[in-house]
Amino acid sequence: MVQESDQSIMLTASAFGAYALARNSMDAAATALWLLEPVNGTLRIKRRILLGLDEEEKKGAMFQSIGKPWVEVKRRRRQRLKEVAGEAQLGVWNPFADSLPTMTKTLRMLEHRHENVVMPWLAAWQLASGHAHGKMWAHLASNEIEEIPGTQTSTGAQYVMTINFGMLAVVLYEAVQLLEVAGLRYLNLARRP
Repeated sequence: MVQESDQSIMLTASAFGAYALARNSMDAAATALWLLEPVNGTLRIKRRILLGLDEEEKKGAMFQSIGKPWVEVKRRRRQRLKEVAGEAQLGVWNPFADSLPTMTKTLRMLEHRHENVVMPWLAAWQLASGHAHGKMWAHLASNEIEEIPGTQTSTGAQYVMTINFGMLAVVLYEAVQLLEVAGLRYLNLARRP
């Protein structure tokens, strides 16, 4: 996106793809912060087990889609996660009866940690997701749109759409903030005796 020379800095980005990196960064950071957020270590272990189960479900679905054997691998992995839950002395908690929160719910739960809010994390993630999935509403809401002179008809016109770097900067700023908060939470937990 950035090309630097001695005389200038040039930014270029596609109006349709620059948000995917921000979305993926926010997904990863929110998941990490969600895992690390509880003060109680037992709750952090529960969340890690839930994440492991969710990953197995998704991997199993992909293996099934390509006709690769997965039932036995999934069974062994689920058994191991059940053993970990037992070793962690999680009591009667059944990890198979619980599930991961959606990213929407996760970001709502984490918003209380958000400082210097320009755009709520959920809104930034939704906009980035809209772009990543090619949704027209996201492009119309955040890109620059200029009508091409002489193309207007009774039913419409032709337009040139370009990225709005200010909006992209806001989303990237919020993604970086979320990454930083997750990193700080990790460091705070790592420093505990």
